[in-house]
Amino acid sequence: MKNRRDQDETGWPPWATILVVAILLGAFIWQVVPRHIIYLSIGIAIVIIGGVSYLVCKKRGIGVFKSGAKKIYESLKGGTRETRRPSDVVPPLSADEEARLIDAVGNECEKPECHEQLTLTVHHIVPKQEEGSSNKLGNLIVLCRNHHGLADKGEPPKARLRQWISRPDRFRHDPKWKWDE
Repeated sequence: MKNRRDQDETGWPPWATILVVAILLGAFIWQVVPRHIIYLSIGIAIVIIGGVSYLVCKKRGIGVFKSGAKKIYESLKGGTRETRRPSDVVPPLSADEEARLIDAVGNECEKPECHEQLTLTVHHIVPKQEEGSSNKLGNLIVLCRNHHGLADKGEPPKARLRQWISRPDRFRHDPKWKWDE
């Protein structure tokens, strides 16, 4: 036995009764009102319904519009984000590996004429999430915080970074040092 709230006196659910009344009202309006007013009313109704549904979804925290628009934008843009599987992403260096590399290059930023020693980090020339990235020495450079931020923005270009690490005296402070892989 159904609950009384699920049906009215006719035995139909309330939404079915509303639908029938709306269809009958629409047919009556179609016969009585001039067509240009009907088309104008339909357009206004679509705008109002769209606006109300947007506000309802926004208020409830449903990101339907935002996530849908973002997906459409990315597909139209050509999908600049890499779609690599998590297993293909290069793992981060351990703190010990970073410390060993920083020590091997002499505890200084590898940008020529920069002798910063306090805020050193290891930068991946080809970012970890991009195809072709690795934790090999040819893709790692020690930079200070300032130059690391610039390198993340593409300045200097990757070719210049590779030039800086290709110096024969890169590991002059520990010439026998090798990366264990």
